Amino acid sequence: MRTSPILAGLLLPLAAALIRSAQAHTGAGVDIVGPVAYQSQQSPSPGIPLSGIIFTLALVLLGTHLFSKLRYRYPDYHGNLLIGTSLIIVLGLGVVAYAAPSHEVSVTPPVSFTFYFGGDTGYYSGLLTQAIASNQLIQPDFFLDLGDISYNGTTNGHPPTGNEVDWCNFIKDNVHNRLGNPNFPYMFVTGNHEDGSPDPANLYRDGYIDAFIGNNCLPLSAFNSQSSAGSGFINFIGSDLCPESNSCYGKEGYFDYPAANPIARVITITVADTVGNSTDPSSNVNFNYCPLSVCNNPGMDTHWNWLTGVISAAKASGLWLLVAFHKPCLSPDLNTGCEGNGDYNGHNPNYQLETYLTSQGVDILLNGHSHIYARSKQLTCLGSTEPASDSTVGITYDPSCVANNGSSGFYKRGAGTVEVIQGVFSQRNDQLNFSRPDINYFAEAMSARGTIDTSKPGTLNDCCWVNDAPVDMASGNGVGMMTINATHASYKWLPSIFSHNSGSSTRFSDSFVIGPQPSSVNPPTVTVDTPTPSIASTGQTVTVNFSIDSATTVSSITVDWGDGTITNPGPSSTSDTHVYTTTEYSQSHTYTVNVMATNSAGQAYATTTETIQDMPPSLAITSLLPRPAISGQQVTLDFTAVDPDGIVATTWVDWGDGSRPDLIFNMTSGSMCPRLISGHGTNSCAIAPGDLIFAQSQDPSKIINGSILIFRPFLQTPDFLVVHRVVKILSPAESTNNEYTFSTKGDANAVADPWTIPASRVVAVYQYTMTPLSRSSERYDVHTFPLLGSAQSKSYTLRLNATDDSGSHSSLTSTVIVNPEPSETVPAPTILGLTPTVFYAIIGSIIIAVVAATVLALRGRKRPVQADIGSAS
Repeated sequence: MRTSPILAGLLLPLAAALIRSAQAHTGAGVDIVGPVAYQSQQSPSPGIPLSGIIFTLALVLLGTHLFSKLRYRYPDYHGNLLIGTSLIIVLGLGVVAYAAPSHEVSVTPPVSFTFYFGGDTGYYSGLLTQAIASNQLIQPDFFLDLGDISYNGTTNGHPPTGNEVDWCNFIKDNVHNRLGNPNFPYMFVTGNHEDGSPDPANLYRDGYIDAFIGNNCLPLSAFNSQSSAGSGFINFIGSDLCPESNSCYGKEGYFDYPAANPIARVITITVADTVGNSTDPSSNVNFNYCPLSVCNNPGMDTHWNWLTGVISAAKASGLWLLVAFHKPCLSPDLNTGCEGNGDYNGHNPNYQLETYLTSQGVDILLNGHSHIYARSKQLTCLGSTEPASDSTVGITYDPSCVANNGSSGFYKRGAGTVEVIQGVFSQRNDQLNFSRPDINYFAEAMSARGTIDTSKPGTLNDCCWVNDAPVDMASGNGVGMMTINATHASYKWLPSIFSHNSGSSTRFSDSFVIGPQPSSVNPPTVTVDTPTPSIASTGQTVTVNFSIDSATTVSSITVDWGDGTITNPGPSSTSDTHVYTTTEYSQSHTYTVNVMATNSAGQAYATTTETIQDMPPSLAITSLLPRPAISGQQVTLDFTAVDPDGIVATTWVDWGDGSRPDLIFNMTSGSMCPRLISGHGTNSCAIAPGDLIFAQSQDPSKIINGSILIFRPFLQTPDFLVVHRVVKILSPAESTNNEYTFSTKGDANAVADPWTIPASRVVAVYQYTMTPLSRSSERYDVHTFPLLGSAQSKSYTLRLNATDDSGSHSSLTSTVIVNPEPSETVPAPTILGLTPTVFYAIIGSIIIAVVAATVLALRGRKRPVQADIGSAS
């Protein structure tokens, strides 16, 4: 028997197995090609796979064959020995390398995602403008609400629950409808305002988390279903440690993202808070995390074991680790202490939790609660002093806890933890305490408060903290944006409204990157030109030119256009184009365009801005009949109103004759649906989304309870109109405005609106819902001009005005001529069918004839008879 065929027969399957092994082990980690579900316990060590067994069997067979040949071919002994030994070593190393466990993730193809986050998102009592502005910054892939969701319960004088649907409708209007995605993942973390506390002594009861995630609000099922798998798919896995509720969503769990190809684990937990609305305290759950050996609390120990298992499994899989919860232990503001919901066995559970998270290499912590913004240095501990629960002074600054001071904006992955407090989504009442020891744990911090109260301890007339020093600049509300790929996590704070020192040319900003330690090769240098055109309209192509200077090969270029669109031109590109379709509900909007380039040393970026102007709606009259009109005759107007980049919200028709203009309003909100009226069923609507309604101004004194008003809730946004029902009326004598004032409520809402509306902000009163036409752009109106009386024809100027959802206006005029009513012709009187003149002429003639005949007859009777006398003589 020859050796070569047998060797070939053995080497072929070995080569195939080696190729298969190489394909499955490209890089340093595990190839992920489908959904992966990680358990909360440590993953078991991988065993020797089938290919390893094949290698081993081939190793034995080959060795046996080679050494058996030595008996017959002694002269080739050394050569065979060398070949056999080499093959044995190579194959043995292959088995060992293949069986070795891996703790990194290699994702094929490359994955990147962006999410937005913010805490303290309420919109009551004058904060609606800030809430709308921040919500309109949200773009895909998902949003993470860090707690204190609405503030529209007892904080605003309303019942503790029942307002949740109102807030959800507000979010659907400003986020889901704007993005055109009813299943957009708007994720929740429970804050202390929606923990469901039934305690009347708790003044901050603003809804219950289970109602916010209810089927009629923003349920998890909308984006936690395989049916919606894709860019918006969230595979949330709860802890099953939430007996007070049917779901752990919003309270305790995690999701790996993207679900089909995960590179990050986002853990959402509730910290230092008791959740549940039962009047039996034992039925509610104290969510805290502390080992039994420290806090001596079995319940906390159970949650601790679940959390540490989930973190360990994610670390073993090489995933990015983000932990989101409402209450931070560290904060540089005036009011927030390290809340632990009590002390246990002499320990603060929140301090124990964050000490663990920073020491275990969790990459990022996301918090709210403090109504300020702050980004920490990269931390490995919280100092040796453990504060009592709720203490604002118990934390001490320990420089040895700082791995990186964050001044460069770059953190090495794995060196420590970065905490981001984003509590200025809509709130702005808190300010920084520059004398607080733990402010030194933060690289940057900001108060959004308009006017700073310097009478408070530790305050200065400065809004901000940058690189260990107070600084004053323009500051305000905003949201956080995080982009994560396999190697880097990039963060940027996005401002929505500046409120403090807004005239300053220096505006607060913040960004950072977490990634691998840069090599000796520098990241690329990016230069960006001003886009062309620098001011464009929606629908117009915008071009941005850029140059990349890199000593090594550029692997990718990414252009973030600022409106949620991210493009990836080729690595050798020098320009890119984009068409903006929205101005974020304003007449113009300035977007930040970010061009990022990546080489083997890391990433670099440069930004520029592009201003986009909204295109106003267009109006066209299709019919105006009759023309000319007759005084007192009904005139019918048919016209179209089209918005090229949005919707036409309102159309006014002024007929030009001094009558009240007619308002035709396009209803987009669901706040007037359903309407609970006997005989109409529970699902009928007073006004449904998509309805066109007809309304007119009305004497405020004639408005009654139950009337449906169209009004401006805020003077600073005159084009933002709300359609709600009157539930209470104050007379001028009762009102602080010295005019009629109305409390309102949407039919779909359980509680009244957080405002009162003076009569001067009532635009019109609902009259009826118009019959829909075949196309959504079609409108119509009817009108009767006043009688002209004895006046001649009169010309009126008809004015149409349309406003779109961005506040842009357009108008159109037309002339309407109204003629007076034609005078009536009175028929001439007749007598026996004859005109009076003829009749009386005939009568007169007859009378004359009769008189003449009578006179003649009388004369004839008086004449003498002379003939008879003469004959007698």
